[in-house]
Amino acid sequence: MSERQRLQMAAIASRIYSGAPDRQAMVDLLLVARPADRIADYPSIIDLHELLALRAVQENTRLWFGADGRLIGFALVDHYSNLCFESDRQAAPPELEHEMIDWGGEVLRRRMPGDGEPLTLDASCRDDDRGRIALLEQTGFLKQDMQTLHMARRLDEPIPTPQIPVGFSIRHVAGEHEAGALVALHRAAFGSESMTVEERLAMMRTPDYDPEMDLLAVAPDGTMAAYCMCSINRRENQRSGRKDGCTDPVATHPDFQHRGLARALLLTGLRALRGRGMERAVLGTSSANVAMQRAAQAAGFRIDSRTLWFAKPVPLQRGFQDDPDTIRWRLHLKSPIAKVFAMLSTQEGRESFWAESAAERNGVIHFVFPNGVTWDTEILQAIPPHTYAVRYYGNSEAVFELADDGNGGTDLTLTDANVPAQDRTEVIAGWVSVLMSLKAAVDFGVDLRGHDATRHWDSGYVEN
Repeated sequence: MSERQRLQMAAIASRIYSGAPDRQAMVDLLLVARPADRIADYPSIIDLHELLALRAVQENTRLWFGADGRLIGFALVDHYSNLCFESDRQAAPPELEHEMIDWGGEVLRRRMPGDGEPLTLDASCRDDDRGRIALLEQTGFLKQDMQTLHMARRLDEPIPTPQIPVGFSIRHVAGEHEAGALVALHRAAFGSESMTVEERLAMMRTPDYDPEMDLLAVAPDGTMAAYCMCSINRRENQRSGRKDGCTDPVATHPDFQHRGLARALLLTGLRALRGRGMERAVLGTSSANVAMQRAAQAAGFRIDSRTLWFAKPVPLQRGFQDDPDTIRWRLHLKSPIAKVFAMLSTQEGRESFWAESAAERNGVIHFVFPNGVTWDTEILQAIPPHTYAVRYYGNSEAVFELADDGNGGTDLTLTDANVPAQDRTEVIAGWVSVLMSLKAAVDFGVDLRGHDATRHWDSGYVEN
């Protein structure tokens, strides 16, 4: 990386997702950064609303900001290990997307199971997006056989009358109380545990969700046999200049397959979309899902475009602290995330583990350490309860990122970037001292420090 590129990247700040305003900024960036004909690619606007309703995705979403504070890029790793990233290429240097890919690998390393089984980071792009294909291949992604087929059909063409077996009926979803049954139907249809009630509710709570277009085929005994979720995204249509409606996902329970239910639901959805002024219907399906392709073709759909999928094996771990630019440590705490954040962000909390004194004034913390050393630390970010960042020794940038562990505890990730090379070994060890003192204080109410001006770090004692 050239000096100019280093300076460009140094001016960029990043942090994890912190709430609805970030989601809106990401949607706005998507509308600006993507070509109009790719505005519905994954993740689409609807996808972002669905994904960012899930805590697991929120905690694995990162935003990058230019020197003026404007969002210039974002990346997320969803709950299926898909890396999605977008940047404003007019404002962001090309190196930013490489940083996003590296960050995605770090996210996946944090997910590694205890048995050491390696994971694969996945990414996708249109088959004609040569720039993105080249980037993925340059950064170690391998193209996979599976593709996503984007199918479309015009709505000014005749739409046959839906035909369903005797005794079956088509209705729309009655409300959120049916989410559990819809999840069970989805799992049975795809032979997978991938859908959860949380995910289904997220789909039903997007701004453009219309329950009358969330269609169900019901068996004579009232059993849910198949579904087709139709939708219209007004903002995407405004950006593309089209009048498109979507007719997926579609799923049929194995007990009711090969009866024409998927085709009947698609035809019902096509009529509903046409009745709402749409001119074209679209859907996406896997190249491996031959049954869905046939049902779509029977309803008049044809392949319009393709998305390629790429996979990158992520090694179990890097060598020990082998990133020359950044020190990384992780710490698991049994205390809840809000309590841990308070230990970092309040004077009382910091003084219980970090320094003899740590008063804050006008966004600057005045640290006083046992060896008499003082340090004024600028607070760079304080976003409760997830991110706390400070300008630390040698003008480095220390960022504490906190994530709920799913059991009431906290996973903390510390990154300290741009540590002077001559201080690196000492700082690596120093952070261990600080972090273990934090764990003792927040989890056990114990102060590990000696508070002895004659026995301190500079005289060989591990107490910070």
